[in-house]
Amino acid sequence: MRSKIAAGALVLSVLLAPASFGAGAPVVPGMTATYDFFFGGLRAGEMTVSADFGAEAYRAGAEFRTTGIAGLLSDTEMTVSTEGRVGAAGLTPVRFTSNERENRDVRVVEVDFSGGGPSSVSAEPAFKTKPWSIDARDQQGAIDPLSAILHALAPATAEKACNRRVEAFDGEHRFAFEFGPPQRSGDGLTCEGAYIRVAGFKPSKMADMPMLPLHLRLKERPDGLYQLVYLRSELKYGVVVMQLRDRD
Repeated sequence: MRSKIAAGALVLSVLLAPASFGAGAPVVPGMTATYDFFFGGLRAGEMTVSADFGAEAYRAGAEFRTTGIAGLLSDTEMTVSTEGRVGAAGLTPVRFTSNERENRDVRVVEVDFSGGGPSSVSAEPAFKTKPWSIDARDQQGAIDPLSAILHALAPATAEKACNRRVEAFDGEHRFAFEFGPPQRSGDGLTCEGAYIRVAGFKPSKMADMPMLPLHLRLKERPDGLYQLVYLRSELKYGVVVMQLRDRD
């Protein structure tokens, strides 16, 4: 599954990772945001994320689809959802579900979390066991990709931006994000970081591109919080950009 152009956008959409991940619950009760993706300067996809944060629980969903040149080469749609608990440590997922379609190929994946990490995975069609496959029960400390996205996209204070590492598990792969300290830039912040493949990937991919550089821009809102408005990554086959869509 996944053409190179679609994969470039999906790397950013489901592996976006938390620029503002850290202890504590989100400081907003909810959010809805739409981001456009560009590959080589051409529009390639769009993603809408929505979430509700309660005093003790949260629920969120995200939809991604290819558009423009990417849609012509690979008609891809992905819908993901997550639910879990809100506490002093932040977001703790309980269940993550993804439904991906590329052209006529469809796969549904569900990951349950307990005891500080993923506990089980079900997929239809099932993942093929390979020499590099990993067991969900060995991925302690990892959260699901959408919960990671929420930590990045939910407006946050400057103190919680960047300067940390987080790991995620999508049912088949484990990956990490590392970001250096934020730097002041105009009316916002910039962060330099990387997406790092940890385990579950084909050895040739690990050797060829074990890390992708990431550049983020966060803009200060009227309420003093910072929101991710731009992300750029230089992939082997081109540059992918994710940009917050202006409200009408």
